[in-house]
Amino acid sequence: MEMIDNFVDGAVPAGIHQDLTEEQYRSANGVNKSFGWHLMQSTPFHFHGAAGANFPQATKDRGTAVHMAFLEAKDVVEMSSFKTRQSNQFRADHAEAKGRGRILMTYPEFEKYEGMVSACHDNAAFRWFNDDPGSIKECSMFAYDHMRNMMLKGRADIFNLQS
Repeated sequence: MEMIDNFVDGAVPAGIHQDLTEEQYRSANGVNKSFGWHLMQSTPFHFHGAAGANFPQATKDRGTAVHMAFLEAKDVVEMSSFKTRQSNQFRADHAEAKGRGRILMTYPEFEKYEGMVSACHDNAAFRWFNDDPGSIKECSMFAYDHMRNMMLKGRADIFNLQS
């Protein structure tokens, strides 16, 4: 794996790159799934509900928190005394926590989050994948599609050549 410190005009060579920052990946030339979703949402296809789900914020928060806890060993969660997200105070507290790089959850959400993280650690395959020295986290992949004359890109949370 090579580290790319500087690339010109968003050009990243095809291959697997371990040390690209999120910002470098996002600014690099290439078509990814997000581009496809964006394209679909700008067409009539989007209006028929086929372009993906609009997940509740609580679901997105929980997914991000589990990702951070299991894959990056970072605790970014704060538990609120509120039991639901309905109050204006919870929304204000949530926005304030987000500004500090934290995720505020209600107590019921926090219980689900803890169960999900525990399930990840209890799963032997997840644990092997996460702990194996051959696993690369936040791995950027680029491949040139000669038939369509375009660079394709993707970012895997975790990647292992042995799997």
